[in-house]
Amino acid sequence: MKNATSLIRPALLVSAAVVMMLCSNVIRTNAQTVWTVCTWDTSSIYKQKDGKEKFERRFYVTDLIATTKDTYVALTKGVPGLESPCGDYIERTVFKAAQERGERVDSSGTLKVLKNIEDSGEDVGSSNRWKFASKEEIDKKRAEMIKDATDGGRVILSFNWDLSGKNEAADLAKERQRIPGNMAAPAAPAPATKTEAPVTAPAKTSAPQTSAATNYVFGWARVLTTIVDQDRPNQINRAYYSNVVALAPNADANALKGQALAYFSQYGPPYAMKVNEKMQVKEAIVKIFPTLYEADNARFTMATQDYDKLNAGASTEVALPVSYFTWNFYGSRKDLFPNISEFVTTGYVPQWEFVVVEANVERQDARETRYYVSYPFELFMSGSESIKKNSHLDSYFTATVVEPAKQRGVKISYYDDAFEVFPHSSPYKTFAEAWAARAERLDVIKSHESPQYDFLVISNGPNKGEGTSFPFCAQLCTGERAKVTTLETRKE
Repeated sequence: MKNATSLIRPALLVSAAVVMMLCSNVIRTNAQTVWTVCTWDTSSIYKQKDGKEKFERRFYVTDLIATTKDTYVALTKGVPGLESPCGDYIERTVFKAAQERGERVDSSGTLKVLKNIEDSGEDVGSSNRWKFASKEEIDKKRAEMIKDATDGGRVILSFNWDLSGKNEAADLAKERQRIPGNMAAPAAPAPATKTEAPVTAPAKTSAPQTSAATNYVFGWARVLTTIVDQDRPNQINRAYYSNVVALAPNADANALKGQALAYFSQYGPPYAMKVNEKMQVKEAIVKIFPTLYEADNARFTMATQDYDKLNAGASTEVALPVSYFTWNFYGSRKDLFPNISEFVTTGYVPQWEFVVVEANVERQDARETRYYVSYPFELFMSGSESIKKNSHLDSYFTATVVEPAKQRGVKISYYDDAFEVFPHSSPYKTFAEAWAARAERLDVIKSHESPQYDFLVISNGPNKGEGTSFPFCAQLCTGERAKVTTLETRKE
C-alpha cells in the first residue's frame, strides 16, 4: 500500500482548495483499508525427552494485517473470505516446519479469517458495493477470540501471514526455530506402514473453502453400471458413488480403482435397488483430493451431472440414475454398528449428519453438564435400519465414549431426548452444509457456558473405544471443569 504522505507531497505547491481535496481523498483511502486477522484453532502431539507423548491444544493468530480492497478482491478470487490463501500460507510455513520436527499437528482444526470488508451485493463498480468496519472493531474481535482460546486451555501462538508472499521463506525459517519446550529430537523417518482409520477431524474451516497440509487425503469411488428392469424392456445407466474415505497421503488412485471395483462387484449386484433389476458393472474410477471439503464438493458436482446427463437419451424419465453405497475401506462395520448391514446402497442424494449429546457428567465430587458434538459423518443404512438411526448411533456413542469413561471413574448419563441427530428432517447434501449447520448449533451451545467435547463417528473398522471416537475438549474445560481426554487418561 502506498504511503499517504508520498501521495500528498506534490500537492503542497498548489492552492489550498486542491490541498483540502487531496486530504479528503487520503482520509477516504485510509477509511477503506482492509484489515484482516487469520486464526487457526488446532492441536499437536509430539514426543518429549522422557519418551512420553504430549498433547497440546493451540490457537495460532496473526497481528492485524493491512491491505487494500484490490488486493483483497484478487486474493479471494470470487469466493468471499480469505481462508484459502491463509490456509495455503499456513501449509507452507507453520505446518511444514512442525512436520519437519516430528509434530503430529491436527490439520483439520478450525481456520477463520476476520476482516472488516463485506460485499453488499451491489453491482460491480458501484460506490456502495463494499462495506467497511473499523480497525478497532476487528481488533476487539481478535482479542475476544484470544480470550476464548485461552479460557479453553489453548496455547496462544502468533504467526506471520504475508499476503504478498514475499516473506514466505523468512516466515518458514522463523517457524523452524519454534521448538516446543522439552520436545525430543526428531526421530529418523520410519518405513511406511498400513494406514489406520483416521483420527483427525475431517475439515478445518467454519465455511470450508481451503486446505492446509494434512496427514490424510480424501477420496471416493464411482462405479458405473447398466441396469435392466426385468418388468419391462428398459435399460438404463446408474452411477453408484461411495462414501468419502480418508486415505494415506501416498494413496494410488489406480490401485484403489481395482479394489473398489472388486468390492462393489462382489457386494453391489445383490443390493440392486429393486429385486427385479439386473445389474451389470461396467467400470470404476477413484478420485482423490487434499481435503474432505474438496472431495465432497467434487463428488456432489459429478453426481449432479450424472443425474442430469447419464440417461439423456432415455425415452422416459429415469427414477434413479445416481445412488450411493457403503465402501467399508477400513474393515467390517459389525464391531461399531453390529445391527446394520455390512453393505448398503441408498437413494440419489448423500446424507451428511452430526450428533449432539447433552450429558450429565460426574467425576469424584465434581458434576457438570457437558455437550458432546460429533463432526459431520456419512452413515448409509437401509430404509428399515434408518428408522432406528438414533438407537444405532446411541450404541456407538456408548461403546466408544461412555463405557471407556466409566472405566476411569467418569459417569456420563443423558435422557433419550438429549441425544439428537441432525438434521431432523431434510438431509444435508454436502459436508459444507452440515458443517455450517453444526457451527450454528455450536453458537447455541456456547451460550450455555458448558464444556463442549468433540468426537468422531467412524462407520467401519475395529472398535477401539476412545481410540475410534477420539473425544477431546473443544472449549470451556478450564478451572473446576476437569478435562477428560484420551491422552490424559495415561496420566491417571
